Amino acid sequence: MAGDTSPYGWQYGKQRLPCLQDDGLAPRAVEALKQWWPPLNLHRVIAHNPATLEQWIGFGTHILRDNSLDTRLRELAIMSVAWKTQAPYEWGRHAAISLRIGITVAELDRIAEGPDAAGWTELEAAVIRGACELLDHSAIADATYAVLEAHLSAGQLMDYVFVIGEFVLVAFVANTFRIQIEPGFPELPQRKDA
Repeated sequence: MAGDTSPYGWQYGKQRLPCLQDDGLAPRAVEALKQWWPPLNLHRVIAHNPATLEQWIGFGTHILRDNSLDTRLRELAIMSVAWKTQAPYEWGRHAAISLRIGITVAELDRIAEGPDAAGWTELEAAVIRGACELLDHSAIADATYAVLEAHLSAGQLMDYVFVIGEFVLVAFVANTFRIQIEPGFPELPQRKDA
């Protein structure tokens, strides 16, 4: 499709596995999804393997809803992952959440500029930088870690890394299976270098 800048086609390509409809979900999947009813397209695709869905949903729900990070910091980390992985599904779902919690459109646009863009606090820049470093190098640099450590408790540091890991996993699943975003969610902006 014209405009597809990905060599893998995940932004505009046909979804690789269908979303299972309610009558196609295994009882085990229905039970696992009771906190997420009606299920998202992401859940409906993962439900092709009910055992994996069952194990993942508890962890994913904890990381999203019960972690100790400030909600704004959590969403900045997730949006950084969505941008770095060029994950349209993750971007759309979490741009909507970000806007609901008070992150502005201008701030979402600034995610693409990275941690050195003007306007981030020292901690916000470190949250964005740490996500980028984890994706690029599988570790956080000492200087970034020092800023995070100065602002976050040990438990929050742990939750920060797990939030990034969880949403890298979600991006991998959504991008690989080309999961289509539900209608009405913001689109992933085009890369300026594309």
